[in-house]
Amino acid sequence: MNFIYFFVFGFSTSFHYGIMVLKRVNYDKKELDRRREESLHENQDVLMWTNERIIQWLTTINGLKEYANNLIETGIHGGLIALDETFDHNTLALALQIPSQQTIVDKEFCFLNSCLFVFLDTTDS
Repeated sequence: MNFIYFFVFGFSTSFHYGIMVLKRVNYDKKELDRRREESLHENQDVLMWTNERIIQWLTTINGLKEYANNLIETGIHGGLIALDETFDHNTLALALQIPSQQTIVDKEFCFLNSCLFVFLDTTDS
């Protein structure tokens, strides 16, 4: 379990935004499953992405793949990232446990910010 994320944000936040995602599909499990399936291999409808799908996406990004597994069991999912206005690249970097003392970290943060912008830009589906 990623205790940094749990300690700072708590799973209640993750749960709250999970409920908001369910509301958006009118609590229809078939619709939720359909939309998740459609976005499994495409960078689309990220609102429906699971924690595992976000990790899969991060492993495709050079400079971030080594940190991707730090999100396992954090409760971070597409709904949380897309709907929580306080969730930004710094929050994701903290959850990924990117060491702040690294000299490459500024470059990674800029890249992470760009990725997060692209990620959120596709949530209008």
